[in-house]
Amino acid sequence: MNSDEFKKYLDESVLELEQKRLLLEQQYGVGHHDRYVLEYDNSSLMFFDKEQPTVEATILPVATYITETECLVWFWSLKNLPEPIRKLSSAVKKLYDITGQDIFRRQSFGCSESTAWDLASMACKCLDAQGVYRVPQGNMYAYVLISQITYYNQACIS
Repeated sequence: MNSDEFKKYLDESVLELEQKRLLLEQQYGVGHHDRYVLEYDNSSLMFFDKEQPTVEATILPVATYITETECLVWFWSLKNLPEPIRKLSSAVKKLYDITGQDIFRRQSFGCSESTAWDLASMACKCLDAQGVYRVPQGNMYAYVLISQITYYNQACIS
C-alpha cells in the first residue's frame, strides 16, 4: 500500500468510526452511563446506570496509550496478560498485511494521542468491529474494540 492508499484507508477508517460512535451513542447510550466495569479475562465491558447493568459489550483489547511517554503499546505484546487475550489481540497484526506499515508488527512506538485514535479506527475497520471505547486507566488509556453489544431493557417495577 503506497502513502496515498494508506491515507485513503485511514480517512475511511476515521469516518466509519465516527459513524459507528454516533450509532453506539444513539442506540445504547455509550459514553453517557454512570459507570462501567471492564473485565479483560471475560472480554467484557459492562455499563451501569443507577447500579443496574444497562449495556454489555464483548470487547477485543487492541492497544494502550501511555500519556506520560506518548507511547502506544499493542495488547498482544503485554506479557502480563493471559495468553488467550494476547492471542485474540494479535488479530490487529492483520493491519500489517493490509498496509505494509511496520508499526503494526512492533510491540510499541512513540505517537500522539490523535495517532492512537487513528490506529484504533483502522483496527476497528480491519476487524469489522462495531466501535472503539477508550478506557482511562491511571496514566494511560486502553483502546478496546466493541465486537458485540447487548442492551438490557430494564422493566419498571412498581
